[in-house]
Amino acid sequence: MNNVMIYDEKQYKMACTEMLEILKYIPDLDFKKIPQDVIEALKNNMDKTYEFKLDLNKDIEKQKISNLTKAMIENFYRDYWVTEPERKMILKEQEIARRKVDEEKNIKFNTKNVFETKDVANKKEENKSLDLVEVKEKSFFEKILEKIKSFFRKH
Repeated sequence: MNNVMIYDEKQYKMACTEMLEILKYIPDLDFKKIPQDVIEALKNNMDKTYEFKLDLNKDIEKQKISNLTKAMIENFYRDYWVTEPERKMILKEQEIARRKVDEEKNIKFNTKNVFETKDVANKKEENKSLDLVEVKEKSFFEKILEKIKSFFRKH
């Protein structure tokens, strides 16, 4: 989620196939929350030669699915399956994560800092100390995994 990844067309098509297979096992109520045009886009972009089957005896995190499919699951969770307050919180967390990555890139690639490796290391240490925050709620990804696990428990 924090790092931008580049995927080629084949990887995207395979992820669409994996996502469609996963969606077969979610409750109808949750499936109906997904716009039909999104489902059609997955179908139109899927890799028809790629065979992917979920192992219903394994938890979702133990399945062999691509990182792109995991990102799709996160987006479906955020966009279709959470309440509005949860969605706002997730979007805020994602924005904070994006800013942090941008700041790290600015520090790393700033031409003024090319020869100042000590300062970069010190800034990273300062940022790490600021990151220590007590979190009482489950992380975004833990919530997604719980939701998806609940889909499989119902079958």
